[in-house]
Amino acid sequence: STFALSETSFQKDGDLPIFKKVRQEYIHKLEANYLSELSLVCHGDVQKACRISGLSRARLYELLKKHGIGLKQ
Repeated sequence: STFALSETSFQKDGDLPIFKKVRQEYIHKLEANYLSELSLVCHGDVQKACRISGLSRARLYELLKKHGIGLKQ
């Protein structure tokens, strides 16, 4: 799968970002990458996208809108 996240490199001086921020950024990237892959696989078929992802239609549309991704036909 191409939606795996790469490692984050932190500064060497010991300053780490707040965990919550790092977590939110990873989740955002994971969602966007997953939805992009899902869009490619489903070719605009919303039912298929819901079936594969396990998301409700409403949640799928919410996430697609959040990330500015359309289901490719």
